[in-house]
Amino acid sequence: MEDDLRNLPAVSVPSVRAALLSLNAAAEAWKPGDSEPAWPIKVVPESDTRINLGLCNFTDSDGVKRLFSLHTRFRPKPGRIHLRVVTEEEGVRIGYIGRKRLTEDVPRSSR
Repeated sequence: MEDDLRNLPAVSVPSVRAALLSLNAAAEAWKPGDSEPAWPIKVVPESDTRINLGLCNFTDSDGVKRLFSLHTRFRPKPGRIHLRVVTEEEGVRIGYIGRKRLTEDVPRSSR
């Protein structure tokens, strides 16, 4: 993820910083028993099409490739921060920060 941050265009840095601070605040305020944090920004799951194409699979901090379906957007479009909720740790992990990943296999409706 360090490379993701290094490769961000300068224009995206303030938006990414604000989003990461919001995600962190939500994770810190997460109460045991809640299924996931109360997001202060729009966090949504990725489409089944993009999930099935593997566009939301990223290497986790333990070196294992996992699904990071939840995401929030940042400017300029189409910036994405992909994350996953780690219930057993009551935390959130970031899998990717960068432009929305596209492939030729992605239908226009999923772009």
